[in-house]
Amino acid sequence: QQMRLAMQAAAKRGQLWMVQQLYQRHPAALTGPTAQAAGASGHLPLIQWVHETKRCLMNVDYYAAVYKAFEASASRGDLQTVQWLVRTYERVVFDLSIPAKAGHLEVTKWVWEQGRYRCQSGVADEVAKRGDLEMMKFLVEHSIVNEYSSAPDLAAGFGHLDLVKWLAENEKHRWKFTWNAISWAAANGFIEVVVWLHKNGWADNAIDVDSVAENGHLDVLEWLYEHQCWTYAVHAMDFAAMNGHMEVVQWLHENAVSTPTPLGFDLAAEGNHLDVVQWLHENRYGGTTQAMDLAAKRGHLEMVKWLHSNRDEGCTDLAMDQAAANGHLDVVAFLHKNRTESCTKFALSTAAGNEDLKM
Repeated sequence: QQMRLAMQAAAKRGQLWMVQQLYQRHPAALTGPTAQAAGASGHLPLIQWVHETKRCLMNVDYYAAVYKAFEASASRGDLQTVQWLVRTYERVVFDLSIPAKAGHLEVTKWVWEQGRYRCQSGVADEVAKRGDLEMMKFLVEHSIVNEYSSAPDLAAGFGHLDLVKWLAENEKHRWKFTWNAISWAAANGFIEVVVWLHKNGWADNAIDVDSVAENGHLDVLEWLYEHQCWTYAVHAMDFAAMNGHMEVVQWLHENAVSTPTPLGFDLAAEGNHLDVVQWLHENRYGGTTQAMDLAAKRGHLEMVKWLHSNRDEGCTDLAMDQAAANGHLDVVAFLHKNRTESCTKFALSTAAGNEDLKM
């Protein structure tokens, strides 16, 4: 058993010389799992040695070792190994989606030319995410991908304008842009894609901009506002505050596009965005006890101090409990000294469970 495991480990690392040494001493150690490990290594000389030494092992479990070898080599663009596998195992149908998803056009074309392949669903989606225009052209023009795909929306959402344009102009596929295209492009800050989609009639006039604000894309917000392409932003300021996007918070406020709820204040405190919390405070926006509870939980001592000195909401027992559970001794000490709220047995039990003697 130890020799088998040793040979498998050597095969996994592609160490042909070690596998050969172990085989000379213990031929029985060369089994199916070792063949699969050799395949997964993608090391051609090792795969060829296993094939020549004990070919039957490559056929075990419906050619599992062969498939693993193809996956390893095709996913890294190793055309030489792919060619040897396809030519050697003529009864095996190989998965074209593996090199296609990885962006290896030369390997993809060669496997397709052999005429013995299958292609898993979802390959167009992955190609669209990467923005691989040449790969998409090849797959579509040769009718390799025919199933439903969100490729147009994904290309837009990942900011690949050239691919977006080609998909919009090409008629060989049946995919359509949906509302998600401009929504995802806006949320991810790809303003060039947003402008193009809107200009070419692929946009809905009612875009939810909460995600745009959450990700801090002020330029996109300004463009959408100017062109009246959104609905009222219900949680835009909350989400912007949560991630510390001060300029977005201020712009939303100045243009009366959105107003924060107490959630925004609380989440800004949790994220330790003191400048945002102070601005919300100065503009008469406030939070709840959750603000100090969450700040304490995260160990944000300066935030806790500021909230204690400037706000009236206070905190709950959760503040000290969660600070103790997370090992924030300085926060626990400050709360104990300055606040009237206490803690529960949870604080002591979690500190003991964490072996936190100082706590």
